[in-house]
Amino acid sequence: MVFLQLLKSELQDAKSLSADVTRSVAVAVLSQKNERSILAVLEKFGKDLRKDDKRIASRFSRGDEGLWESARKGARSTPDSQFLSEIKSIPANDDLHEAVIDVEETAYDLLIRQVDTSVSVINRQILLAGRKECDKQVKLEVGAQEAQEVQILWSKFVRRVNDVSARRSTSYVINGIRNWLTT
Repeated sequence: MVFLQLLKSELQDAKSLSADVTRSVAVAVLSQKNERSILAVLEKFGKDLRKDDKRIASRFSRGDEGLWESARKGARSTPDSQFLSEIKSIPANDDLHEAVIDVEETAYDLLIRQVDTSVSVINRQILLAGRKECDKQVKLEVGAQEAQEVQILWSKFVRRVNDVSARRSTSYVINGIRNWLTT
């Protein structure tokens, strides 16, 4: 789309090509599926230009001065939101209006895919973090439960030891008193 906007402004500045020629180049460019085929169409168009339009023809080259390279640089430096605002401002009676509709639909389709992918990645990260936190909580609870069970068992053991000691102490005292009384 950026290329077509540049193309239109170049051709209008030259005033040597008709709106029909501009439209035919736009249609040819939009019908291509990849950069290589677009460049081939543009090179053919550049060769077909009249000899007195060499300045315009040279702009269709692959070099740094070409429209394609200018469009590429412009597209990289323009935020998506600004680009969409700019193409929405193109009037309905403009040669590029149908292309604007196609570009806008494509942009929103790509945006939907990017959002879906981002949401999926974020969901996975949230679930993973939740799972880790849950595992950590389970370990803490199991550890606390085990510690409580150990504490209970230890308390029972200490009580039994105290009971046995007390019984033995009592029996030693009673036996000691018996022995003393008998002697």
